[in-house]
Amino acid sequence: MLGLCVLFDDTGKARTAVEKLFGQALADGGRFWRDNYLGLHFQYQAMDRYRYGQRTAKYQKAKRIKWGHNKPLVWSGQSLRAATQQLRDPVARKEKGKVGANVPVTVPWYFKAFRKSATRKAHDKPAELTRTTEQERKRLADIAQESLAQRMIDYPAVRSVRHL
Repeated sequence: MLGLCVLFDDTGKARTAVEKLFGQALADGGRFWRDNYLGLHFQYQAMDRYRYGQRTAKYQKAKRIKWGHNKPLVWSGQSLRAATQQLRDPVARKEKGKVGANVPVTVPWYFKAFRKSATRKAHDKPAELTRTTEQERKRLADIAQESLAQRMIDYPAVRSVRHL
């Protein structure tokens, strides 16, 4: 939980300032996720850690024969390369009164193209790629709170910041 007491010199600008700084702090959390957790989704342990859907034995065998590995979310390596090498900065956003941040991740088109039907049990790879553990969520919240506190301290219209 966020525990900061902030006093502004000009309270008229306080809401706008808080929204802007909060969005930037969330973007810092997103940057931390991208730099520290994104790569973990492509490691062998990720199947259990992030509770990925079970792939069929036929698929696993074909991947092992063709590519020599069974890394999750990786067939040829194109998705791994795209996600970890084509890095883009997180973007703070405000929508319908809510402040948030998007972390753009580059993946091949087929990564997002999945269909579920009665006979085909496709996996939602974008959802699997962005899953986090409870420990990771807590760490990301701490990063965002630390960033927000520092940004508040550095903001010119803020008179004082105190942790609660």
